[in-house]
Amino acid sequence: MMHMLVLNRLDDQVFTELEQSRVISFMPHLVSLKIRALIAENAPPRGSAKQFAMVICEAGGDIYYLQEEARHLLKLTFPGWNSTLFPLPLPGEDRPINLTHGKLQISGHRNAGTYLLYLHYEDALSKLSERERSIVELAQVGTATKLIARELELSPSTVSNHLQRVYAKLGIQSRAELVTIAQAAQLDTRC
Repeated sequence: MMHMLVLNRLDDQVFTELEQSRVISFMPHLVSLKIRALIAENAPPRGSAKQFAMVICEAGGDIYYLQEEARHLLKLTFPGWNSTLFPLPLPGEDRPINLTHGKLQISGHRNAGTYLLYLHYEDALSKLSERERSIVELAQVGTATKLIARELELSPSTVSNHLQRVYAKLGIQSRAELVTIAQAAQLDTRC
């Protein structure tokens, strides 16, 4: 679906310079509204533990909108990346997009030549739920189970159960191993 805005004067005269400058001045606001509408219509699924960063670009790769986290992930994956063009070729058909480049996962779709892309960086902790990740964040800095429980308004046994599931998902058996994996995942996603 393509969107077009056509402005005409009621008297069929040419726009004056003042009118042209006004149109030019409000055009970024219209583009911003269109971007917000695209985001609202095509948001990633709620409740997903994955954190997505968004990019909107045209068929040639020119980027219209880039979240700061997306910039971070692209620089991490493509160290010499120029921030005005998307660094990978994108499919030409209007269909769902699912690409992988190293640890960078790219999903989204193309609609009328405009790509709405969600970027996600796969690390060791990506397979954890949002709750499990919040527990890991506290556990990796040495927070005791009871304090984690108090901080997250859970019972200590619930925190222990979550940690056991985390250990199983990561194939580890101790908090020390968890700290090592969590720190590696943090280093992995820093620029």
